[in-house]
Amino acid sequence: STSKTVDLRQAQLSCNPDQTGSVTVAVNYQGFTDNFVILVAKRQIQSIHIIEPTKLVYIEGQELDLTGGKLRITYVSEDDYTEEIPLVLSMLSGYDANTLGIQSLTVTYEGKTCSLMVNVVAKSLTEIRVTKQPAKRTYLEGDAFDSTGMEITAYYDNGTSEAVTDYALSGYDSTPGVKRITVTYGGKTAALEVTVRAKSLTEIRVTKQPAKQT
Repeated sequence: STSKTVDLRQAQLSCNPDQTGSVTVAVNYQGFTDNFVILVAKRQIQSIHIIEPTKLVYIEGQELDLTGGKLRITYVSEDDYTEEIPLVLSMLSGYDANTLGIQSLTVTYEGKTCSLMVNVVAKSLTEIRVTKQPAKRTYLEGDAFDSTGMEITAYYDNGTSEAVTDYALSGYDSTPGVKRITVTYGGKTAALEVTVRAKSLTEIRVTKQPAKQT
């Protein structure tokens, strides 16, 4: 048998490009295979840099939205090799959705840190609604309004809502007719209607006898 030496560049080489440590390289040449082992060291990170997400201003109570955010990683190398990976919530710390003002969030990756600045602004009331009507919708002339069972819900521009009780009512009187009642809270209004029926005679009684009966 005879043998000859061939430059490895003439063969087909394959290995796992993401593996570190001892890596087996498979060699294929004219249908014959062999392999050898190389040692692959993990790249060392030189620095990280934030590519800011689209949303940097939040309304009180909103969760972080990292859409568009990336982390640019620069490795220790002769050519300053870099790569970009998506920014994910697990990389960030320090955000408080209920603290107003500018917040500096810490971004951590493989022991390296950088900062992301966001601003949290106060939520605003956008509307109120009568989400449950009062149990009593029909009154008799002279009755006082009864709000039992009524629920008023306030809606905010951060997508949240809450039931409120410290609202004001106006527009009701106990004279006969349909009454449009206005509910006011935080400068916003909602309305509901109730009906007041006229009183009618049902019976008469002698509630006191005359002093002289004989």
